[in-house]
Formats: sequence, structure tokens, C-alpha cells
Amino acid sequence: MSVKAQQLIDAAVELFNERGYRATGIDAILERAGVAKMTLYKHFGTKDELILSALRAADERSRAWMVTEIERRAADPRGRLLALFGFAGDWVRGEDFRGCMFIRASGELAGDAAAGSDPVRAACAEHVALIERYVEGLAVQAGAADPPGLARQLVLLFQGVLTAGQSGVGGPMIETATTAAATLIDAGLGGRGANGARDESAHPLPAREATRR
Repeated sequence: MSVKAQQLIDAAVELFNERGYRATGIDAILERAGVAKMTLYKHFGTKDELILSALRAADERSRAWMVTEIERRAADPRGRLLALFGFAGDWVRGEDFRGCMFIRASGELAGDAAAGSDPVRAACAEHVALIERYVEGLAVQAGAADPPGLARQLVLLFQGVLTAGQSGVGGPMIETATTAAATLIDAGLGGRGANGARDESAHPLPAREATRR
């Protein structure tokens, strides 16, 4: 990818996060990126294609940040499952929190087509699926009886915290979600703590699907 294309993606991610997708015009992106309009057409063709590229970039960056924060907060798999909610809580409470770009994209841009034929909805679904895969890996390491089921439950709670934060009521929900997560984790692990984990090594960040949508 060329430097100018990367500048466009970086500018788009920043502005979509700050202002939303529909409220952000092409001219604002070009001004932030410091490139000419022809550069946009050369590399992306349309704003819609730039949005998809920005979502892919945001997915990779946000998941890498999430994993780094989780692994910084806890060393064992059970602790890392619960650390997902410490991460979510600090993010939602942060002064620069403007919501999840993928929840916003689903609301602003996803059309009426089925998930498989709507590229925005598909990109958002893939983002959640990759988070779920990472959490499932931690659940496997922690010795959960049903790793996929526990991962789905925890990611649902995690998404709920972000949605509540986006609605301005995240603060009161964080403690409730963390308590609920601890209950689910204990039930999923049969009451086993950190010493009962199968493997305390970090689970690798899942790679994105190679096929461009």
C-alpha cells in the first residue's frame, strides 16, 4: 500500500470515529490526509470502498490494542477472560471514547440485504467473530467445559458494555457486566481458578480472513 493510500485510511479512521460515517465528507478526509481527490479515486474509487478499508484497519488496530491490554492486566487465562471487562470499562470511561466504530457502522450504513451480501455488515460481523475466537481460545486454555458457549456469552456482555457506553450509560453498567462475567466464567470453568488452567501461555491474535470483501 502506498504512503498516500495509508494516509487516507488513517484520516478516515480518525474522522469516522470522531464524527460518524455519514457526517464525514470526502473533502474533510482529503484535507486531514493532505492528499488530492484523484488519490482517493486511484486507490479506492469511492467513499464506500474507503469505508471498508478503514473498517479493516480499525479492526486490526482495535483487536491488537485489546489483546495487549488484556495480557498486560492478567497472566492466566481465567484472569484474561475477566480482564476483557476491565479493558472495556476503562475504554468506555475514557474522555476520548466515541463509541465502537463497528456498532456505529452497523447502525449508520448497513443496508437491508442479508449479512452475506452486505459488505459493511459482513465486515462488522467478522470483527465480532474474531474477538469471539480470541476469547474462545482463552476459554480453552482456562479449561472451560464449553469454550464456544462461554465465549459467546462473554462477547455478548462485552458488546453490551460498548453499546451502553455509546448511549451515555456505560458507567453504571460496567460493574454489573463485570460481576455477570465473573459468574459466567466461574460457572463455565466449574469453579476452577487460575491454578486450574490448562495452559497459561497467551493465545495468539487470530488473523483476518485473506479474502477481501
